[in-house]
Amino acid sequence: MLIEIIMASLTNVFIVITGCYIINKIIPNEKKLSLTWKTTSYIVLAATVTNFALMFFAVKLPNGIQADLRFIVFMLLAYYIGAQQASLTALVACGIRIFIGGGLNEATAFGVFCTLAVALPLIFIAVKLRKSKLNQIQSFLLLNTTGVTVYTATLFLYYGYKPFVFLIGGSIFIVSFVALFSINFIINDMLTTRRLLREEVEYAYVDFLTGLYNVRAFSNRTKEFARSPKVQKLAIFILDIDFFKKVNDTYGHASGDRVLQSIAQTMKNKVAIPENLFRVGGEEFCYLLPNVSNEKAFEVGEEIRLAIENHPIMLSSSETIQTSISIGIASGEKSRKQLHKLYQYADKALYEAKHTGRNKVVLCSQEEIEERAAG
Repeated sequence: MLIEIIMASLTNVFIVITGCYIINKIIPNEKKLSLTWKTTSYIVLAATVTNFALMFFAVKLPNGIQADLRFIVFMLLAYYIGAQQASLTALVACGIRIFIGGGLNEATAFGVFCTLAVALPLIFIAVKLRKSKLNQIQSFLLLNTTGVTVYTATLFLYYGYKPFVFLIGGSIFIVSFVALFSINFIINDMLTTRRLLREEVEYAYVDFLTGLYNVRAFSNRTKEFARSPKVQKLAIFILDIDFFKKVNDTYGHASGDRVLQSIAQTMKNKVAIPENLFRVGGEEFCYLLPNVSNEKAFEVGEEIRLAIENHPIMLSSSETIQTSISIGIASGEKSRKQLHKLYQYADKALYEAKHTGRNKVVLCSQEEIEERAAG
C-alpha cells in the first residue's frame, strides 16, 4: 500500500499543479479581480476536471473509499479567488463522486460527506485567513493541518482505529504539505509574472504624469465602443486647459506639471466613468460618455468646467493659481466612420469655445453634424 500511496501522491501533486496553471491562464490579468459568470464557469470547469483527475488517480481504500488531494483545490480556490468558486467546485465534485461510484451507495455517500466535511470549513477558514495578518506560509500550514485532520477524522469515523488509517493520514499530511509549498512557489511565480505583464501593459497605455490613460488607450477604447452593440450613441468630450502656455512661461514647467496633475485628478473625481478619461496631448484631454442625451452630455461638461473653475491649484505654500478649461462636445450615433466625424466636430466645438471667450462648453449635436455635412 505504501508504494501505491507514494505513486498516487506524486500523480496528485502533478495534477494539482497543472490545474493551478490552467486556472491561472483563465483568470483575467487585472489589478482588481472582477470575474464574470463566464469566467467563473470556466474556473469551476477547470477545477472540476482537476478533481476528476484526482479521483481517477486516488488511493483506493477498502469498501470503495478513495483518498486524494482534492481538498487542496478547494483551499486554493477559496484563498486566491473566492468562496463562491470554491463552493461550486465542491458541490460539482460531490456530483462527480456519485456519478463515478455508480449512484448513491455507501461508498459514494461517505465520499460526499467527506468532501463536504473537509471543503466547507476549509473554504470558510481560507477566506478569513486571506484577510488576516498571517502570511501565506502560516495560512497554508494552518489550512493543511485543518484539512488533513478533518479528513483523517472522517476515516476513523468510518473504519475505526485501524493501522492503515494512520498511514493514510500521515502520508497525506506529508505529501500535501510538500505539495502545497511547491504549488505556493509556482503560484507566486505565476502571480509575479502576471503583475509584471500587467505593469508593462499599464506603462504602454497610461500617462505617467497624470495617471490617466493615454492616446493609445483612447484609440483602443473608441474601437471597443464602435464594436459594442450596447453602445448606440456616444458623446466625445475634448477638454483643453485655458492659457496653459502662460502657466509654463510664468511659473515654470514643474508648476505646469502640478497643474496638469491637479486638473486630471479633479476631472477623475468628477466624471462617472474615470476609465473613459484620457490625456491625449500636452494640455488636452478626452472623455467618452456612451448612451447619454445631448442635454446630459452638456450638463456633464458644465459640471467638469465648474469643478475646475472652483478649484484653485496650490503651486507652493504661498502661491495658488486659478485655472479654467474649455470643452468641445460632439454627440451622436456611433460607428467607425461616425466616430471619426464625432471627434472632428468635438474639435471644432472646442475651437469655438476657445475663440468665443474660453472657460465654456460648446456642444455639437447629431442634427448639427448632419446639417453641416449636408451644407
